[in-house]
Amino acid sequence: MKNCFNLKRRDYLITIYNLNKKKTAILRNFYKVSYEKPVNQIWSAGFYLPANDPARKKIDQLHYAEIKDKDGEYIGLFRIMNRTTTFNSTDKYIKYELSHVLSTLIDSAIEGYKQTGKAWTTTKVINWILSFQKVKNWQLGRCDFDRLFEYSFENQNGLADALFSVTEPFSEEYMWTYDTTTYPWTINLIKPDTKPVCRIREGWNLKDLSVEENPLKVVNKIYALGKGDGINNLNFKKINGGKNYVEDLQSQNDYGLIEYIWKDERFTNEESLLASATAMLEKFKRPIVTWKTTAVDLTKSIPSKSTIKIPSVDKLRSGQVVQLWTEMFGVVNLRIVNEKKSDMFGDPGNIDLEIGYIGETVATTLADLERQMETNGNI
Repeated sequence: MKNCFNLKRRDYLITIYNLNKKKTAILRNFYKVSYEKPVNQIWSAGFYLPANDPARKKIDQLHYAEIKDKDGEYIGLFRIMNRTTTFNSTDKYIKYELSHVLSTLIDSAIEGYKQTGKAWTTTKVINWILSFQKVKNWQLGRCDFDRLFEYSFENQNGLADALFSVTEPFSEEYMWTYDTTTYPWTINLIKPDTKPVCRIREGWNLKDLSVEENPLKVVNKIYALGKGDGINNLNFKKINGGKNYVEDLQSQNDYGLIEYIWKDERFTNEESLLASATAMLEKFKRPIVTWKTTAVDLTKSIPSKSTIKIPSVDKLRSGQVVQLWTEMFGVVNLRIVNEKKSDMFGDPGNIDLEIGYIGETVATTLADLERQMETNGNI
């Protein structure tokens, strides 16, 4: 595997590459560089450039921008998307919006009807989806799962949605990670660590915290159906004491009985169907809690030449488990599910985080259920 980009030069903070991965420009006059890294979604970034900067002529849409911070930390490789030029009485500038290069998977399609085999492992399914790339930008690296689900696609536009659908039936926590420092780029599907490796502490690096508790999506009895129609629908009665549902009696006592019928044709195995229904119940049996915080990224707040040493536990990054210390909520271990900076050079220490309970990255199936509930008027 060859090195795709020069990662040793710390002064190359934003470097532009063409479709052949050849360096075409090094930007010097950028400002207000931002990025957002949501877990299990396509990342985004952006920056501004003076409208009279000659480098603008070398920044082509759908080409690539590599971003590193002032300390040389690799932020990611992005695709140049929207470009907006603005002239007003005081300024002339260009705003560039970027999408992570995972978005290159959107360029290829799956034509016609295609279906996996019954005994295909997760690794085989992912490699099969990636085989539809017209340009082989991505390869599978590590895969920590060995599930046996059936998948089918019909005239699928874009491979990104197809790839993300692989994990939708999963009943355990997972995380997609990427390595774009070498080419072909590598995508991994891992079981994330559950032990805290960083901290947010009131009176130390916590700036503000909001906690929203929403009861409108509470469900405490789920009827689950898999592949098939009518009386031939897959269910898990035989392995669940004759019950084709899972329920939580304590939740019913607290909030009343709230039922939901969930059907997913991708399930062909009753054990997997039961496991996923149980995971759904665990998430939705209580009000959804959304934690949002603004913290101080102390690793970027102290000048690089300073003799002050910032411990690694103060490095806050997407996907990590963080230990949150507050007087009101006590000590809670949560996962960082989104990391965002709005001005990584002008205000490098300011970081916005969305955090959630460990295990709540379980399956996009749960998000599917939320969307179905919204569509059916449950909220």
